[in-house]
Amino acid sequence: MFWSWCSNAGIKTGQGAPLICFVGVTHRYPGASSTALDGINLSIEKGLFTAVIGPNGSGKSTLARHMNALLLPTAGRVTVDGMDTGDPRNAPEIRRRVGFVFQNPDNQLVGTTVEEDIAFGPRNIGLCPAEIKEVVCYSMEAAGLGEMARQPPHMLSGGQKQQLAIAGAMAMKPRCLVLDEPTSMLGPAGRRSVLELVKKLNSEQCMGVVLVTNFMEEAVFADRVLVVHGGRILLDGTPADVFKCDSLLAGIGLELPGPAELSRRLADYGIDLPGPALTVDELVGYLCRL
Repeated sequence: MFWSWCSNAGIKTGQGAPLICFVGVTHRYPGASSTALDGINLSIEKGLFTAVIGPNGSGKSTLARHMNALLLPTAGRVTVDGMDTGDPRNAPEIRRRVGFVFQNPDNQLVGTTVEEDIAFGPRNIGLCPAEIKEVVCYSMEAAGLGEMARQPPHMLSGGQKQQLAIAGAMAMKPRCLVLDEPTSMLGPAGRRSVLELVKKLNSEQCMGVVLVTNFMEEAVFADRVLVVHGGRILLDGTPADVFKCDSLLAGIGLELPGPAELSRRLADYGIDLPGPALTVDELVGYLCRL
């Protein structure tokens, strides 16, 4: 079963032409007996929030790392704003336009203080001191780190470290931010703070977001959900459309978001809600109407 991204009524409209395009992309890691990606055709539009979900080993992180030339296709082609990721001359500009945040923030924190860490990227692309100061201040405030400018990164909590990693990527003024399971190492409070920041960047700054996540409750806030399985895109649609396929998702080891699962169980007892409940707020609203 497959939904076309463009055919879904009610999906938020993108900001023009696709930013990232995959054409027949296959990827095989050296020495692997099978492909990690198998003939992917995909377009990521500007300004949209896309969630990527799938079981472990499905290829979702491999897909994400092709979006800014961290990995290159074994076959096929990936372009970012028309620039081929296979041309090494394009890599610096591609990575400026598509920022990447890793699962473990310690892998990309390089400064001795919060403000120095955020300034690292802008300094390396040759911004003048005044521009660096401006973008660092903006990124710190946007990420909720305005009071921590002189703090050493190792003194931050896990959630704050991930917010700092996002701020460092923001300072490069990317058109899209790709986050590879950024909340998997965090507790509930850290997950909430990072998700709220990601939603804010998308809604208030019109920054495109691609969020790879194992938490279905995070995916429900996206405009579009991609389900990856066996190196292929199994489902592609709105959260409401994708999470209707509970049997298909269960078959590949994915659970429904908590509110959607509770809605399904209520239906088994003859309690039908007015519509699909994907978030706690939606579920509470529906229950109050009964």
